[in-house]
Amino acid sequence: MPKLKKEKNVVFTRQEAAKYTACLPATSNGRLLAFILRTGLRRGEAIGLQWGDIGEKTFKVCRTVRHTSQKGGGTELYVNNDGKTENSIREIPINDQIRAILADQRKHQIKQRLKAGEAWQGATPGTSKMWVFSNDLGNCADESNVRRTHDSTMKKAGLDGVDIHGLRHTFATLWVERGGNPKNLSEILGHGDTSITLNLYVHPVQEQMQEEMVFMGSMF
Repeated sequence: MPKLKKEKNVVFTRQEAAKYTACLPATSNGRLLAFILRTGLRRGEAIGLQWGDIGEKTFKVCRTVRHTSQKGGGTELYVNNDGKTENSIREIPINDQIRAILADQRKHQIKQRLKAGEAWQGATPGTSKMWVFSNDLGNCADESNVRRTHDSTMKKAGLDGVDIHGLRHTFATLWVERGGNPKNLSEILGHGDTSITLNLYVHPVQEQMQEEMVFMGSMF
């Protein structure tokens, strides 16, 4: 049997990442996508975050969620509290950009709670069991709606070829591009082996290759 061709994951350049971020809507789904791009989380991990996971200097990734289709129609929320893999349970440092996203989301959620009134189905905003990136009624964010927000943002920004998982790949590639430690990146992404990170999640950067070739030309 012929070997399957390895699918290439398309990532943003720094300029494209900035353009994408600028076009994200000021909504819960928009902030969720910005959070994935800023942290390298898997989509299900970001959707599964609860306010009790958020600390002062770090946040804990300890569950992943997904919506599964039901026979009679509709979907059911599946919550995995053991993480995707053995290394998925981890703590990630919080920087100023992440802190700002969380602060905006908390304010937004409080307003949504007041607006929904008795229709609100979630816990009290900011409390430990409340979803961080909830929908308008306080329930867990819906993957399909998040994908639609991503697609509309891509169209608005005039970009193409990067899916939501590509945001995770972009985070990893830009981390290494700026000289970040690959071992630390593996910990943040939840990988048990640095080679997985470098082989699957870090992609060549054309500008950097050009600079390196110029440097090599001056070596001798």
